[in-house]
Amino acid sequence: MNLTEDEKAVVFLDCFEHLEYKYKAQLLLSLDRPSDIFKDGKYLERYFKSVGQGAVGENIVKAMEIKGFVDDAVKDATCNADGVVTIFSDNYPESLKAINLPPLALYYKGNVKLLDEKQKFSIVGSRRTFEPYITKTQEVAETLTDNGIVVVTGFAEGGDRAAIDGAIKNGKVITVFAGGVDAVYPKHHEPLALAVAENGLIISEHRCKFAPKFYSFIMRNRIIAGLGGGVLIVSGNRKSGTRHTAEFALDSGREVCCFPYGFGEAGAICKELVKNGAALVESAKDIASVMGYTLKEKKSIEISEDESVVLNLIKKGITDSDDIIINSKLSVAKAIETLTNLEIKKLIVRDSDSSYALTQAEE
Repeated sequence: MNLTEDEKAVVFLDCFEHLEYKYKAQLLLSLDRPSDIFKDGKYLERYFKSVGQGAVGENIVKAMEIKGFVDDAVKDATCNADGVVTIFSDNYPESLKAINLPPLALYYKGNVKLLDEKQKFSIVGSRRTFEPYITKTQEVAETLTDNGIVVVTGFAEGGDRAAIDGAIKNGKVITVFAGGVDAVYPKHHEPLALAVAENGLIISEHRCKFAPKFYSFIMRNRIIAGLGGGVLIVSGNRKSGTRHTAEFALDSGREVCCFPYGFGEAGAICKELVKNGAALVESAKDIASVMGYTLKEKKSIEISEDESVVLNLIKKGITDSDDIIINSKLSVAKAIETLTNLEIKKLIVRDSDSSYALTQAEE
């Protein structure tokens, strides 16, 4: 990995995990160039002493004096990443520079050019997201990415996973880790992480080998909110981490959209946000209207006579699979084949109780 001296300086300083962000940022911004930290150890000592961190400054200067220490530290910090973009790099996203506490470095795996895309939209949801909302989230993510809009999300089960599943086939997904880009959490998502790295982009503000902490999940959400021009809150109760993403988005002047929910605790954060002015949306088309996106018209889908019969039954409210078979007057095998074809064409979706519902494409 070939890093400039300025990038190396940011990564090296970033290696000192217990050094508060504000001290790192103030120091780097006080210099003409980040690489100046390697030129004047006395300046570093004076700076850290002035902010009450004299011992830290001495340790950093001593470390730099050890032959090969800086190169070894930088190599270890980036060991499992494809590269790093710093706040001083030309391809650092302008949208992140405008947020509070912009990350000093973004370690990445995958297609870093996705950071340059102008239209990015964030989607987050609770781990406990109901199946119909999972399906709807996948549809929204797929439609947005079909239209060249990059979807930004986290890496949890539920709403985040649905956003990834819908966006990844178009190679337009950025997922933000709470740990290093090699710290896959949850662990059983390693195949998914590999798929995102191959077909999208994984980023983190933390060095490689950094295990996610409670606070890092919260702070990660400011990056998700900051990268997107707006954010869709798929699901979440009042204590859900999605609240943090919504708050970061609002603080940064981003549009906040929410899926609709009925009575009860389910989707409480969405209902609360809508009451306070967030946009209520049910489709990618609704999001496009809020964000000013232009979506291409979908090509018409050809359906057979049998498929038309089954679709009309579902439109009339006959949604149970057994009732569909009886009322369609098709053989069991033919009815199942027809339902499967309609699912493949994404005109209907099957729920966990073997009932069917129309998708947005057919509503």
